[in-house]
Amino acid sequence: MKVSLKSFIIILFILLSFLSVLAKDLSLAPDFKLEDITGKKVTLSSFKDKKPVILFFWTTWCPSCVKGLRLLNDMHADFLGDDVELLFINIGESRSKIERFLKNKYPPYSVLLDKDTEIAYLFDVLGVPTYVIINKAGGIVYKDNYFPYEEYKDLVNAKEK
Repeated sequence: MKVSLKSFIIILFILLSFLSVLAKDLSLAPDFKLEDITGKKVTLSSFKDKKPVILFFWTTWCPSCVKGLRLLNDMHADFLGDDVELLFINIGESRSKIERFLKNKYPPYSVLLDKDTEIAYLFDVLGVPTYVIINKAGGIVYKDNYFPYEEYKDLVNAKEK
């Protein structure tokens, strides 16, 4: 089968267009539904097109996570002013352990329970703490093990990664 140069270019263009669409879809945050520490169900998609979301994956035994909890709590007024939703996602620990840990330092945010670590796996969390910033459109614009304190306002308003 002989393929003309014109046909080859058309096929290449279609393939590249498909890969471009696929790459954009891969940057979208996967939806999830988790129970918070009070028993309320929280779905990530409920924030889409309404406000940016910061996911904070953490554990009670991680010293860097404790520092991250303090930092994010200290920034509470900033997040409220910027209309950013912050979700603390505890990875693999029991509700009672988290409640004991948070006693006297309960954050003003939803603390979600990822009991079976399914959501951490879904977001390719490789260590804790992990911060994921999702824009209003549902796209992941940042993911790393440190919080981008200086740039977070630009990131929550970013169009895509």
